[in-house]
Amino acid sequence: MFIFSLGKEIKLTDDSHEKEKISLGTAEVTLFFDKNKYSFDDQKEKTLLQEKLIGQNAQDLNFFFTILFDKKKSQISVSCGTSFFKPVYYIENADAFFCSSHISLFQAIGLSLEENTDVLPEYFLYRCVSPPNTLFESVKLLNFGEALIVNMNHGKYSVEIQQSLNTSISKDKDESEHIDSILRALKDYLKLFENNKNKIATLCSGGMDSLLLAKLVQKTLGSNKTYSTDYPVDFGGGMRERKYALFAAQELKTDHTFYEFGIHEYFHGLIDSISAAEMPVHHLQSVCMYNLFKKGILPEQRILLSGLGGDDIFGARNHETVFRIGQYYPYYCFLPFKAFFKKLSYSLFKKCHRGYNLVRYFKHCEVSYADEESFLWSISAYGKIDWIKKVFRVSKKEIFKSRMNLLSLFPTTDMLTAITYYYLFTSLVMTLSIWHRLAENCNITLCSPLNNLRIIESSLKIPWKSKLQTQKYIIRTMCENVGVSPALLNREKSSFGFDVRKWGGQSGFLMELISAFTVKEKKDQFKIDLFDTKGMEDAMTLWSLLNYYIWYRIFILRQPIEELHLLMKECLKDWSSV
Repeated sequence: MFIFSLGKEIKLTDDSHEKEKISLGTAEVTLFFDKNKYSFDDQKEKTLLQEKLIGQNAQDLNFFFTILFDKKKSQISVSCGTSFFKPVYYIENADAFFCSSHISLFQAIGLSLEENTDVLPEYFLYRCVSPPNTLFESVKLLNFGEALIVNMNHGKYSVEIQQSLNTSISKDKDESEHIDSILRALKDYLKLFENNKNKIATLCSGGMDSLLLAKLVQKTLGSNKTYSTDYPVDFGGGMRERKYALFAAQELKTDHTFYEFGIHEYFHGLIDSISAAEMPVHHLQSVCMYNLFKKGILPEQRILLSGLGGDDIFGARNHETVFRIGQYYPYYCFLPFKAFFKKLSYSLFKKCHRGYNLVRYFKHCEVSYADEESFLWSISAYGKIDWIKKVFRVSKKEIFKSRMNLLSLFPTTDMLTAITYYYLFTSLVMTLSIWHRLAENCNITLCSPLNNLRIIESSLKIPWKSKLQTQKYIIRTMCENVGVSPALLNREKSSFGFDVRKWGGQSGFLMELISAFTVKEKKDQFKIDLFDTKGMEDAMTLWSLLNYYIWYRIFILRQPIEELHLLMKECLKDWSSV
């Protein structure tokens, strides 16, 4: 944990934090940092604060979190990396600048944080808020690949954000060269942990991304330990994830641990997860991961590798859908029954808001971030948009505004590349922020090798026609190259989880929890009587509302977390109603 201020001295009473003062010209920086987690190197012309990472054997600023205080330039550079990405927050005031790893440290130094109500429409549609915005007023979050530059000039500071990911990359037809480059980058990354290979393990659900990492860790470091988990069996998922992961472990010959837990641990874990992440946990799976980190990992294994981000850069389901329809669209132009086809496509995709948007996109053949009907804004839009428009009195464009502004920083004429940018800078960055913080709370370093800049930029050079010629073509090819068994690569992959819709509706379990956790002053704002069905949009919006109420109690009302656990315990007395 760290926090620093520029222009105003701050105080922190926690003994675990070291205090340093750094002069930048006429200005002075007050810095507090956890001496057990950060190294401090004060030199004549610069001061370096760098996170201590188990297994680090190279000073590579592209990989590791670093703050550089340049005394000669009167400049501060904060780089949070990509594969070790963790949240970095900052606040710009008229007379001072604050930057911290944790929201709680802002509060610990006496800053009063208010709720940012402007972002609630986006939150309830997407279950999260896209950077730089947060649910806290005036608190901003660094995005994926960004570096924060603070310059001092004549006693005043200015803030600049630099993006380290090179998006101005032309496509290259030689895909094999880039696949080899990606594999080399992965192996180089793993060699960073050569001296601590006994402390490393892989999260392996049995999907191709995790299979690739598990196999590479075996071959590069000789580590055979893998982990996975799933939702409680009482949720009705059937434990398919367990069977899938155990078969993968058998074929890979790894020492696999599947962490199983019950419904009480899940919902108490929800409270602890929100407290640790300092934001709502948008994926229901995040709570499973937290419980695994907290109780399922052996004490000697403090480094976990995750395959997060693979689909985002090599091709997810949305990439494939757009690509396939693009192949057939020219024929659609000559169909005698285009009106019928349009109605049919809308009927097939209306549940996920895609039918009309896809047809409209191919009709205009261009990317427009200002277009509120664009297919992009339907991605990860799990909430009930009609409810959001009615409760917050906003238009669709107002809901999408933050994401439109964010994506405008990454211009492209290619919809498939636009989808990748959308994933990287909205959903992936938030999942990384949450999961890395959950792992950190359990004294674990979570690493995401596929988010290495070398790998992402190599992927951007591969034409989509090559990446999408078959499902997960790039990952599959790399798996074949490192010797993953065809029995694993060719088996059917089904989505895991459970049907959250059975929790929805006025009599559903989510409504019971929301009634218990409702914040009195917010009760009339959210019209929960409008959730009269058990549809997916209703259930997901209720999930977001439950997350929101717990977050609000912890961080806005500053309610002790023990009180929330007592409240949850009372709600779960009759858990069979779930």
